[in-house]
Amino acid sequence: LIIRHHSMVGLVDRVERAGLLRRVRDEADARVARLLLAALGEERIAQLTELHLVELSRLAPVLRHLVMS
Repeated sequence: LIIRHHSMVGLVDRVERAGLLRRVRDEADARVARLLLAALGEERIAQLTELHLVELSRLAPVLRHLVMS
């Protein structure tokens, strides 16, 4: 992501409040924060993956036709 630091912090704050990830501070360097998917975040990623795979399967014939044309 090519965005400013404060924009990224705001984005991470919102995602963390939504329960999708958690922020873990590095013990050796307090400037570093590690972002880990929370259980809810894992569930949402799995749901989105399922939806995208279904949509790609639906579009596969059209995409094949476009590529072969």
